[in-house]
Amino acid sequence: KILPNLANWEQVLLVTQPDRWTAASIYQATRLFASNMDAKMAQRFYNIILLPRIRDDIDTYKKLNFHLYMALRKALFKPSAFFKGIILPLCEVIFH
Repeated sequence: KILPNLANWEQVLLVTQPDRWTAASIYQATRLFASNMDAKMAQRFYNIILLPRIRDDIDTYKKLNFHLYMALRKALFKPSAFFKGIILPLCEVIFH
């Protein structure tokens, strides 16, 4: 619970190797960041951690893991961060 309050939270988060986290831990981190961060910081988390993991999961398994689905649902609690951090980057990839 301390991580979202740190000034250098991105660097500290990347040290923990989020690409190796389980889907359940991604969900728990999303819950933590969605409830304890402002919209701009949540958007950054969604963009650098959540979105790549969702893309990889769908690419690998051709479906979305339940915990990642729940993380997306939790991310909707910050609508502006959700759209700027997940939906708009997805749309950019589709149209390029």
